[in-house]
Amino acid sequence: LIYSTNAPQHHCRMCGKVYCYNCSSQSAPLPLEYGYGSAQRVCGPCHAQLASSEKQRSDMLILVQYHLRGFVDHTLVQ
Repeated sequence: LIYSTNAPQHHCRMCGKVYCYNCSSQSAPLPLEYGYGSAQRVCGPCHAQLASSEKQRSDMLILVQYHLRGFVDHTLVQ
């Protein structure tokens, strides 16, 4: 993207790259090592990466819960 000097620019709090508003309009909670206590502005690619990581954690939690109850559903394991 080419920016005009008047266009608002925002940086992704995860990767640090600069984007226009539309390309960095999403927010997501970042890993604790980033030091933020709430959801932060992130770019599209980082949002997708965080969403994928969150789904993997969620699937793993479900698998652990099933296992603890004695119901192992191997369809959740990829």
